[in-house]
Amino acid sequence: MNRWLILFAKEPKKNQVKTRLRPYLPTGSAEGIYMAFFRDVVEIARQVQCENRLIAYESVNESPEFIQKTAPDFKIIKQTGKDLGERMYQIFWWILHHKAHHVIIIGTDIPTLPPKNLQMAFKQLSHHDIVLGPSFDGGYYLIGLKKPHREIFINIDWSSNRVLNQTVCKINKMHLKAAFIPRWYDVDDQDGLNRLMKDLKGKQDKSIARWTRKYLGI
Repeated sequence: MNRWLILFAKEPKKNQVKTRLRPYLPTGSAEGIYMAFFRDVVEIARQVQCENRLIAYESVNESPEFIQKTAPDFKIIKQTGKDLGERMYQIFWWILHHKAHHVIIIGTDIPTLPPKNLQMAFKQLSHHDIVLGPSFDGGYYLIGLKKPHREIFINIDWSSNRVLNQTVCKINKMHLKAAFIPRWYDVDDQDGLNRLMKDLKGKQDKSIARWTRKYLGI
């Protein structure tokens, strides 16, 4: 089995990450909370049974120094493409044409995601063409494929509450067999931040999202 877990990430530069969260943060540093999220998601990824872990990074005229230092055990590749859909498709195409069997992409704004969700996604890919992890905001926090289907990434209203529905419509039209793992929340606005803080305060296991806890003082 040749399974790849891919983390889509940005090199954390000022005014380029989590800008919508800045007014609601205790220190006002969006870069700080992004780095905490990234560290936590890297730790989640390390707990998942798979053969390859890769970070597809986005950076404007900068080398991914923070990413390389934080995750030296991950392979690293730069994202290419005009929008999120094209960037994801390019990564899927590149890896699946190098004899990979199952490929899953996640983002960096899910610091409390249970590793079992990712393990479940790989298992579902054994019996389905595509797996999705729906998010509460109408998008998805995870997508997995066995073949690079370009159509499911075209003409999607990215960063809207229509992403999941539009994607599912395309999957149905293509007669692909889809699986869905449990819904989870991502953190990119005030509602997501409030949910995160409430969630962390209610958890007895303090090892969950430990870097995010440290940043938020929880």
